Amino acid sequence: MDIRMGNPVSRHLPPVALAISGRIASGKSSLAQGLASTLRWKQASFGDYVRFVAIERGMEPTRANLQTIGAQLVDEDPTGFVSAVLQHAGWIKEEPIIIDGLRHIVILETLRQLLSPLSLKLILVTVGDDVRGERLKSRSDGLAECLQVVEAHSTEQDVRGDLLAFADLSVDGSKPLNQLVVEVVEWVSGLTTCDR
Repeated sequence: MDIRMGNPVSRHLPPVALAISGRIASGKSSLAQGLASTLRWKQASFGDYVRFVAIERGMEPTRANLQTIGAQLVDEDPTGFVSAVLQHAGWIKEEPIIIDGLRHIVILETLRQLLSPLSLKLILVTVGDDVRGERLKSRSDGLAECLQVVEAHSTEQDVRGDLLAFADLSVDGSKPLNQLVVEVVEWVSGLTTCDR
């Protein structure tokens, strides 16, 4: 399947929403961006929206601040949070969309309700701790030194546990990005009406 940039493969795909989830440094954002660019679908990002909220509140968008704000938004009004993320991305009802950074079961359930009748498929990006460690070392945000603390936060708990059982597709985030994009697009193209 040829899915180079600019090739309109998306018109042959069923209209679905793809939510991308995974642990820190798994490659979920890269996959979401690659899919959105290839398919020419809008992309919503929970992380981008939480950064936007932090800046609006006059806060530094540090990992600690983003986790605190994200947890507050989930706890206070999950429906309002998800609606705001979709609106921030310019999503129009029933339009296919890529959603980056799904971290909570309650948000998954809320997405299913708000996106209906569009089918939502959860894609889990997995990668070994060795690969994640190398990726974190190459980053300039110092996250490698405080990873245990960051991953102990409530915003990371579902990603490490219960959310795994809800995945419709699991992909190996250590593969080259182009290969992952092809794998996901081929999987989506094989979905039947019964799968949606």
